[in-house]
Amino acid sequence: MSKQIKISDTITITTNHVMPNQLNGHNTMFGGEILSLIDRTAAISANLVTKEPIATVSLDEVNFIKPILPNSIYTLTCYASGTDDRSIEVFFKIKARELKENQMQTKVTGFITFALLNSATLDLELHPTNPEEEYVLDHFTARLEKRGIKIANLRDLLKIID
Repeated sequence: MSKQIKISDTITITTNHVMPNQLNGHNTMFGGEILSLIDRTAAISANLVTKEPIATVSLDEVNFIKPILPNSIYTLTCYASGTDDRSIEVFFKIKARELKENQMQTKVTGFITFALLNSATLDLELHPTNPEEEYVLDHFTARLEKRGIKIANLRDLLKIID
């Protein structure tokens, strides 16, 4: 029988200010800084599920919707969005607001996949606790199929470039 996990139990949140050393030449938060933050925070969400050593295997989708401006306060939220027997996908979203504003706006969304590093397998079932989680989980199978095609194409490419 599969272990039952509420998606809400996998949520990891990071909140911070945008600092001057995080800005690029356009005076917005540097994309590489954002990706590093996502990888570190999403790994915690994955570990809350796997309880096993993991590694990042794919940054499946990143949607830079709006720039994150200097002096903004941002919140990165990550949670498990799907699993198969050897990997876990994590959804992430970054919301931010400038200091003088009250409303947070979605700035970045996407999915990142981690794989187990040992011989363990995942036998669990994720359960959504709100409409957002339900939507994200409902579309996991389509993302998994898309990831399979991407992996097959990558294998073909590696045969040519190696």
